Amino acid sequence: MQDIPLTPSDVSYALAREVDDQLSALSEVPMLICWGMRDFVFDAQFLEEWRRRFPRARVHKFENAGHYVLEDARDAVIDATRKFIEQNPIRVGDVVREAS
Repeated sequence: MQDIPLTPSDVSYALAREVDDQLSALSEVPMLICWGMRDFVFDAQFLEEWRRRFPRARVHKFENAGHYVLEDARDAVIDATRKFIEQNPIRVGDVVREAS
């Protein structure tokens, strides 16, 4: 909570801005968004922004989960993730590797 970048003077603001500027590069990548609707930090407005940026993403809302959705809805998230991976397999040639 001490390093949530809200203004340019915050330590990680520049990094957060850079990530934000690059997110559009993921627009064609199959995406699963699992969202805890009781999140005290990233509320429904944040989810709507993700939906706006990634309209093709598959979204699972967990009404009784909060900020720690992976803990609060562990089994349901695992199930959704397994189904998503089965329906969106990685094919040879889909993975881009950087030269070392």
